[in-house]
Amino acid sequence: ADAADAADAADAARARRRDVVCRYGPRCDRAHPSDAEVRAKIEAWYVNTQRWSVRKNKNANALTDEKLSGTEGPARERDLERDPTRSPTWSVLGAGASNFRLRDAGPRAARTSAGVSAEKRGFSVNVSPQLSEQSYTDAALVIPKEKDSSEEEDARVLASARVRRRLAQKAQTSKYVGAFLDEPFFDAILNGDPAFVRVLSHKSAHKEITEAYGARRKILETLRGLGWDGEYEKKNARGEDGDDGYEVRDSGAGVTIFDACSGRGVVGVLLGYFFPSAKVVMLDANGSMDLSHVAAKNNVRFSHCDLYGDSAVRAIRETIEDEDRSDQKTFGPKKRRYRVLLGMHLCGALSPRLIDLAFGLDEVDGLVLCPCCVKGGLGGDCRRAAKTRNVSPYVVLCETFRRLCEEETERRDEKRNEAEAFARKKRVVARADENVLSPVNGFICVAKSGPGMKNA
Repeated sequence: ADAADAADAADAARARRRDVVCRYGPRCDRAHPSDAEVRAKIEAWYVNTQRWSVRKNKNANALTDEKLSGTEGPARERDLERDPTRSPTWSVLGAGASNFRLRDAGPRAARTSAGVSAEKRGFSVNVSPQLSEQSYTDAALVIPKEKDSSEEEDARVLASARVRRRLAQKAQTSKYVGAFLDEPFFDAILNGDPAFVRVLSHKSAHKEITEAYGARRKILETLRGLGWDGEYEKKNARGEDGDDGYEVRDSGAGVTIFDACSGRGVVGVLLGYFFPSAKVVMLDANGSMDLSHVAAKNNVRFSHCDLYGDSAVRAIRETIEDEDRSDQKTFGPKKRRYRVLLGMHLCGALSPRLIDLAFGLDEVDGLVLCPCCVKGGLGGDCRRAAKTRNVSPYVVLCETFRRLCEEETERRDEKRNEAEAFARKKRVVARADENVLSPVNGFICVAKSGPGMKNA
């Protein structure tokens, strides 16, 4: 009897799996309810708690004496009753979260971020000239392709001077903003990238600059935890005594960074400058943004997708497949690639969703997450726990996500019979970066493989 029951259960599980299309593919070992099961549970809840019939009175929308006198409540209760035969109307039929809102479905972000390639497709796009690797070695070499009018040139100079003056004021109290002013590519941006200058003119730009530096620091920490050998490049630099020298910088060779919920792309574009040999892929559901400044960086591109839907998984996997095909065409020894998911100031359920993506996709090697807030039941639990411990709810939130990542790494290592190795390796760290100009500056870094993270 037990064997027959087990066989029946296995058959039922196989039948259920046939009806389920997991975004992670057949390798996923998680228990997924079928669409029919989910709809049945939602409909049962709807029937038992929320569903009411329309008012029996056909003239329910008319202005009645009860409405004028304020005594409509009892009459309304008499006129309303449960209707067990009425079914809910589903707003989404099979398409899932891949259906964007009207604002998000616009092609503007994809067109403007594509730059010259967009113009070839017949779109009219105003983009900045491409900044090559040699462009920011000497700012004087950055020359626009076409001569601008005197008025446009004056406006550009004025905007650049305003950005320089404002950032210089912020640099007095911000270590990261000061470092940005000293970057070899800073003058090249002001002189040759008017689209990015417009983005840097926003009042919150200095905060986003510090977020980019915080992300850069944590990405490097995660890459070293993965065993990245830290390929570098030499940049021409002039020593204090006037002799020519070299400044050694991380090039990011072999690294792909997926910037989830990238927004306007200040962090993504700056990461493209920080790691000139890496590839940065911006992921965002808002398709109505003007991303002209993204076109100025050859190693940064935008992908219009929804983090909650399967479009994000497709965007990540398509990028990785393109890289693998490119590697197959090259001669010589193949070097390992490292893929890192980045989430800066993710709100609500976006943080747990990114953790789910990081561990659900075997192609992703690491995760850098800076959560912002969380709503719903988890947010309430964090606030209550924080009140009991007399700490900030944000501390409890970061600890919760850190422990969630630790449980996922332990689960992966146990599945791969690496429990003994895991005891000697630290794969998850959570630290705050006080130089990021935001009260929510905690970072959770995860290295899914490699030698592991350092404690300090």
